[in-house]
Amino acid sequence: MIWNVFLSLAAFLAILVAVKGKTWDEKGRTLLRRITITGWASLLIGLLVLSFSLFKTYDEFQSREQLKIEAAKQVLAEIAPQAKVYGLLLLNPNIKVSDVKDYFNSFTEYLEAKLERYSRHLPKEALAAAEQALTDQKELEAMIAKQKEGNFSDDDQRAKVRECFESAKNLGDALLRVMGNKVGMDGTYIISDHTR
Repeated sequence: MIWNVFLSLAAFLAILVAVKGKTWDEKGRTLLRRITITGWASLLIGLLVLSFSLFKTYDEFQSREQLKIEAAKQVLAEIAPQAKVYGLLLLNPNIKVSDVKDYFNSFTEYLEAKLERYSRHLPKEALAAAEQALTDQKELEAMIAKQKEGNFSDDDQRAKVRECFESAKNLGDALLRVMGNKVGMDGTYIISDHTR
């Protein structure tokens, strides 16, 4: 806000100096001698306004980038542990449904809340991956709600857990790209880096 006021006042001052007139002397032989003291003052004020305006623009860009990185960190903090849970379920299908049901429900709520809060700062690729992760998670929750007891040995459930794991990994990789990382959640090189 202070920068906007300063830039406006400086621009107005440059206009006042220029309106006073006599910024140019036709009698001077060289270009530098043709500019009068009033002209130099107007030029200097104009250059100051330009410099501050460029600085302000750069500062706002850096702030937006920082917000984007912070948003990615916050959402990644939710998805990384969940990807581990999916991986555990793939490795050990004997885990009881009742043991993870509440955890899955709270994960969905937390991820939705984080996305609602930070979605305006995330790029489209990360948002699309987040939507896919939420959709897969909700489908898995619906399967679990019907079962209530037992474990994850059913082929359909295992396929859905694998989909959830892949969508969580894709979301994690998209968020890592936002943060400037070139290595994904599984430790491999991220091939596409077109999020910026």
